[in-house]
Amino acid sequence: MFKDKIKQLSESDIKYISKQIQRLNQYKNNSLATKDCLWRIATNAELFSPNQLSPEGILTSEQAQITWTFIRHFTNRNRKSLLGYICRLIKSP
Repeated sequence: MFKDKIKQLSESDIKYISKQIQRLNQYKNNSLATKDCLWRIATNAELFSPNQLSPEGILTSEQAQITWTFIRHFTNRNRKSLLGYICRLIKSP
């Protein structure tokens, strides 16, 4: 699910989401800033349809959890899979 969402992002979307993730790390002890960053990431990545989102800019706990999962996939998108690496080692003569 997230793989397709990430593939659809433009370069500017990727930069924007990356910046929001940096803000999450920078303001991790500020719950308002965290909620704002999660909202911005979820809406920019279009993780939810507009009718699923609160007009007040607040994610439900389930939406926040989904957004955190998206962030993990997003930040790991360019990392080589350890399992894939092991499989390639086993296959090579």
